[in-house]
Amino acid sequence: MRIGIIYRHHDDGFSEGLAQEAMDQINRRKRHSAEIYKQDGEYDVVMTIGGDGTVLRAHQTVQIEVPLFCVNSGTVGYLTDVPSDKLRLGINALLDIGGNVHTYDTLEGDLGGGKFTQSAINEILMKLSSPTSMIKMEIYIDGEFIDTVLGDGFMVSTALGSTAYSYSAGGSVLHPKSGCLILTVVAPYKPFTSIVVPNDSEILLVPQRSYTEKIVICDGILQEERIQGVDGTIKISLAKKPRQFIKVFGKGYFEKIRQRRR
Repeated sequence: MRIGIIYRHHDDGFSEGLAQEAMDQINRRKRHSAEIYKQDGEYDVVMTIGGDGTVLRAHQTVQIEVPLFCVNSGTVGYLTDVPSDKLRLGINALLDIGGNVHTYDTLEGDLGGGKFTQSAINEILMKLSSPTSMIKMEIYIDGEFIDTVLGDGFMVSTALGSTAYSYSAGGSVLHPKSGCLILTVVAPYKPFTSIVVPNDSEILLVPQRSYTEKIVICDGILQEERIQGVDGTIKISLAKKPRQFIKVFGKGYFEKIRQRRR
């Protein structure tokens, strides 16, 4: 098994030290090798060492066909499986048993006929670049008009991503096996309840005037710095390829939610 490692920076070298420890352990094993991830490298698995942000950055970087094995050295670590103090046990389980493969939906966005180059694990968000400005959108689901809503931002999340920004914005929590997406409005001017739809739905967001600085963010990563004119219409749907994670411990879904609420 060939493993590439992506680790969190700016934590006083803690994750870097774990990465070195992981490489030493793996490279001592026959038929296995590990190195710091290279863009042109070929890997069977990519290990992330950090928090959820590191996992999301890895998703944007690593080919969709390569599964992620995630070690938590961050704060939340909702998307991770292996605690940093169980790194050695987690690696042994990965190399000896292989772990369990979990497959999660991803989202793709189409902006004025041009698809984003990257998919999203958690959510796709459209808002204005000014933090004090609101945006007015018409919402369509599978071609049916839903409503015209004014709010700070509009996001579509996967079931897995429903525990991230959508949850913070008041959206419901979906089980990752529910096969659903959730549309959530950030700070709506009037009450607006999040809408849960089947994951094969197509959601269209149409700005109601030519806002000059619309932006789109996928998993916290800016996709379009400025969207000028009426071409700011965005279509969000399920991406063709999901993302696979390898898990060896598999902490309960609701246990992680309880920890986040503490």
